Amino acid sequence: MKYLYIVLLILPLIGFTQNQQISILDFKEKVKNNEVEKINIVNRELVEVFIKNSTLENQTTPKKIDGEDPHYHFYILNSENFEELLFDLKDNKIEVSFVHRQDVLGDILSWILPIFSILFFIPLVLSWIKIYQKSNNPGWSFLIPFYNIFIYLQIIQKPWYWIFLFFIPVINIVFHIWGLHLLSQKFGKELGFTFGLVFLPFIFLPILGFDNSKYTRQTSSTKH
Repeated sequence: MKYLYIVLLILPLIGFTQNQQISILDFKEKVKNNEVEKINIVNRELVEVFIKNSTLENQTTPKKIDGEDPHYHFYILNSENFEELLFDLKDNKIEVSFVHRQDVLGDILSWILPIFSILFFIPLVLSWIKIYQKSNNPGWSFLIPFYNIFIYLQIIQKPWYWIFLFFIPVINIVFHIWGLHLLSQKFGKELGFTFGLVFLPFIFLPILGFDNSKYTRQTSSTKH
């Protein structure tokens, strides 16, 4: 489920830019060489550059996909760059259009992602709190960073130094899965339930937290 966040964040960056990014110095050079037909200044931060048809024979110039697409673009980093750009264009016969565009997808995501985060994370947090309570620990202990890991190791009956293993790349994945399997066993669950905790935590953690399963602590006399 966490990969959905990545997809939603990357989505606006894929497939929407069909022109080449250049620097403002490259743009000034093209203006100096009389290659620029017009520009669009979008939201005072993005400049879209359209090249004259007479220059399109140059192989280094991208071909237009359609009549509305710019050939190049660059970003205005600050207000000084913006004023400097307008000053440089003042004496050149280049059509300048100021365009305002609303980031509809960005606006939608700004509403969806917080709501999705609440709906996704709150049940998980409540489930972990309940799991801690079922294992005879205070539920609030899950909310305290690092201390919650220490309590977790007590629940699965592993030594305190395991806490360092959860911060070693690659190794931490192995011990995370192992820890979830031990947690499943403490509540009388089988291996299949461990797979559920790993791949579908938003379903199986609430089950583990709110079902009628009992926590069983292995005594020293029954340890293998």
